[in-house]
Amino acid sequence: MAVWERINDPNMALQLHEVPLVEGFDVKGSSEMTLEAPPLTQQKKKKKFRCWLQGEEEIFLDTATCAMAFRILRCNGYDVSSDPLTQINGGKHESSFSAGHLKHIVDALELYRASEIIIYAHESALEEQHSWSSHFLKEKLQDCINHSDRFNKYVSQEVDDTLKFPLHADFERATIRRNIEHYYVDSTTILKTTYWWVAETRLDKLKFARQKTVYCYFSAATTLSSPELSDARISWAKHGVLTTVIDDFFDIGGSLLELDNLIQLLKKWDVNLATDCCSEHVQIIFSALQSTICETGAKAFRFQGRNVTSHVIDIWLELLHSGWREAKWTSDQSLPTLEEYIDNGLVSFALGPIVLPTLYLVGPILSDDVVFSTEYQSLFKTLSTSGRLLNDIHTFQRESKEGKLNAVTLHMIHSSGAVSAEESISDIKRSIVSQRRELLRLVLETKSSMVPRSCKNVFWNMSRVLNVFYMKDDGFSSDDMIHVVKAILHEPLSLSG
Repeated sequence: MAVWERINDPNMALQLHEVPLVEGFDVKGSSEMTLEAPPLTQQKKKKKFRCWLQGEEEIFLDTATCAMAFRILRCNGYDVSSDPLTQINGGKHESSFSAGHLKHIVDALELYRASEIIIYAHESALEEQHSWSSHFLKEKLQDCINHSDRFNKYVSQEVDDTLKFPLHADFERATIRRNIEHYYVDSTTILKTTYWWVAETRLDKLKFARQKTVYCYFSAATTLSSPELSDARISWAKHGVLTTVIDDFFDIGGSLLELDNLIQLLKKWDVNLATDCCSEHVQIIFSALQSTICETGAKAFRFQGRNVTSHVIDIWLELLHSGWREAKWTSDQSLPTLEEYIDNGLVSFALGPIVLPTLYLVGPILSDDVVFSTEYQSLFKTLSTSGRLLNDIHTFQRESKEGKLNAVTLHMIHSSGAVSAEESISDIKRSIVSQRRELLRLVLETKSSMVPRSCKNVFWNMSRVLNVFYMKDDGFSSDDMIHVVKAILHEPLSLSG
């Protein structure tokens, strides 16, 4: 069945492509379109792009097809305007869809999905489309609840899932799992992973540190799911655990003497653990850090054909220096400007050691020209800024009581009392949306892009992780996400017949 025809068959679950084989799931079925798995071959993508540019009636006379075409093309890096999408039916969307027939609901669903791909500031019409289609779908979903036979159960489930899990806050494997459960497939296999590295490195002996190994591996496994990305997953997970431990060490577990000692050990690198470490805590942390960096460097050499260990060390040093700076601000009761705080905070948010070493293990060869390019740095800065702000709006009350610096608090302080906490959070939320759209634009950009798409997808995957964890509160620090983790990694599938 052609991709454009699937929209009219609810039993196909409105899907766009066959799901690839991924670790943990051996499936034969269909999956939601993602940025990681382009649904069309290069030849077919170019053909559809030509059809779009030529105004093919097959595309533009059908609302759902037009919306799907826009989404596929933009998510595959084609520079397509949203104008044709927002001019459907002369802009009279709500009146045109008021009847609520199955076809109208399917059309609205595809328009809603397409309107999530906003990457330019001037696409206000697409934002308006997102707003009305969301309202329309919620209304029709409620009708379905009140009248169980109102419309096809498959479409009802698609609507519910799409509204609950927006593009920017969903995991590929979670989507795959939902599709397997809702739309029966021939066979499934779940593989379970046991992870003992934390005990081997004695990181579990650090009682001040949050034990988030499962969360760290979960975030890696749900976004880097292909079997060949095993090394990338392990790097992501291990560095994630280490950044959590070190964050807690700089916040509550270590003295300024110990923090400085850890930085000096990393700078020196070749050290005597028995004599150069000022405490057992420092010894445990540095030993785990050094061995993990060496392991990542060795694996990266096989991909890159060159030694990148020194770069990984520099990434960690930048994080430790930013943590030291924040510790000194707290110790000295200093009050940085909001700009100073964010410039430092986007580094101390600690995505650097997780994301950047992982890029060396994804597959493409990354030269220094790429790694130190403006594009590469912009991807990291945009991702980290939005992550820092997401964290701060959900933790500012707790951190204010603990005397810690926070973007919300600083925003209020530097306004001399003119801005309330609610107003500050609203301003920061707008900034988060802007950063997220800029990140998506950078990921989808193809003109003059130096960073390989598979590497850019890692930045987007991390953004999705952050938006899931911070959807309601600080999900990483709490245990609220554990049911999601168990559902993805451990619980057996419940298949509908």
